[in-house]
Amino acid sequence: MKKYPLLMTLFTKTNEEFTEGLTDLFISREFFHFTLWEIDGGTICKPQGGNLGISEGTFDIFDLGYDGSDSFHKELSLQYFGKTYPIYAGFFCHVPDRPFIYAITFHQEIPADAYTWIRALQPFIAMRAESLKGDEHRMEIFVDYQKKIDFIKESGLILKAIALNDVLVNALNFFGDTFHSEVCCTMLDTLFVGFGIAEEDVQNNIFVGEQPLTDYLAMNSSTEYIDQDIQSPKFEVNNVFIIRDATSGATFLLFNITVDIVPDKEFAELISHIVAIAVENARYYERATSLKVEAAEMSQTVEILNQFVTRETEKDGVPKIFSANYSAKSTGGDFTTVTDTDDYIFICVADVCGKGYSAAVFTVMLAAIMESGLCKDVTDIGALADGINRYIISHKFNDRFITGFLCHYDKHTHILKYISCGHEPTMLLTADGTQRLTSLNVPLGILDDSYTVHEVTINDGDFLFIYTDGVIEYINHDELQTMLEEDDSTTPKEVVSNLYRRLVQNPEEQRDDFTCVAVKF
Repeated sequence: MKKYPLLMTLFTKTNEEFTEGLTDLFISREFFHFTLWEIDGGTICKPQGGNLGISEGTFDIFDLGYDGSDSFHKELSLQYFGKTYPIYAGFFCHVPDRPFIYAITFHQEIPADAYTWIRALQPFIAMRAESLKGDEHRMEIFVDYQKKIDFIKESGLILKAIALNDVLVNALNFFGDTFHSEVCCTMLDTLFVGFGIAEEDVQNNIFVGEQPLTDYLAMNSSTEYIDQDIQSPKFEVNNVFIIRDATSGATFLLFNITVDIVPDKEFAELISHIVAIAVENARYYERATSLKVEAAEMSQTVEILNQFVTRETEKDGVPKIFSANYSAKSTGGDFTTVTDTDDYIFICVADVCGKGYSAAVFTVMLAAIMESGLCKDVTDIGALADGINRYIISHKFNDRFITGFLCHYDKHTHILKYISCGHEPTMLLTADGTQRLTSLNVPLGILDDSYTVHEVTINDGDFLFIYTDGVIEYINHDELQTMLEEDDSTTPKEVVSNLYRRLVQNPEEQRDDFTCVAVKF
């Protein structure tokens, strides 16, 4: 048998070595029936060593014969799983003004001199036991701290999750592992993630006081630990740790956690902030994904809308015609249509109030109207304008309206009939000067009224220029008239191309839809 001198025993480095040393020390003094006990909280005794055979179980200090004195020398008995163990002497060790931390019970008669020797040994045993207990506690704190550091390092897994549900699952796993929770769940908006528990249980099967847990959560918004006044007809609930994160709105519930970690709310709140960042990242990802889906859908929508819009039309007959509709964005709210027959030319240039997709839908509507039965007789542009106006008003498009210029040119009579519906003045350049074709008609879609038709005679060599306000974004009407009068181009296409190049310069920075129709008679 290995012999430990007393000093070697008192300078051991671990509880295991200390217990082994005391065991060998007492055996060397011919004590063969004894038990060494560790005392937690001053009263709870757990067997740590000895040679009697009690290696498990938890006893109260009074079970071991404590009567207010730190030692006794009398016969008692200890009951354990149907067996009776005699106790003839007991020693309870503690340092001054501290709870008991160690005990020794002897299950054989000991002589008086041995009793005196052990009494003298008690303070040294107490001091070393408490020192080792402190070292062990500090080590537990260090290990616990290291676990927290590792947890924070591993929280990258939470941040790496991109789906909101995955963020909550990862966070809940970490919380459950860290606090040794038997059951746990999390709630965020309408999402519920639970391990071992269902949402219905939180609502109907767990109560704090007389309140369902969900009602309690609704009235309390802080991180807290509850270990009293908890009732459940379905579960055995000893405690619940509620972790709240105000930033994300997430609530984590951990049930039956390890008690000695509970006070560390600051750590829980630190991790909940990491969760909040992950939740926001997930929400951002969802929004970004949604926007990408919407963008893809809108891209397809643009393709469909643009099928109804003619970007360029060139008629190289008599007269020569060129129309251009260059949108500032992927789709626009300007509309042009040119119909050239042996007997007449019909032109419509329109500008929908507003920009973007909603305006583009109106251009599709105009395209559909122009191809419908409503436009079979384009010689009567007054009836045509009245019909479009009534159609728009009847569908109640709120504040939407359309400015437009409609004209019909008879190739036999050379009469140009036109209606300007609140539109930009059309420029008619003749040998006698420039005439601006306007009227007092209001835009389409505002008032249920009849539109006045005007007419003018066209001569060979005249030049007609119809445009939308996208052109006037760059110059005023007088400047536009001067530029048209000074342009010596021979074809309408050259006039429009020169104008677009001079005004817009950089198509990437185009301010508005650039739409116009040029006619050389």
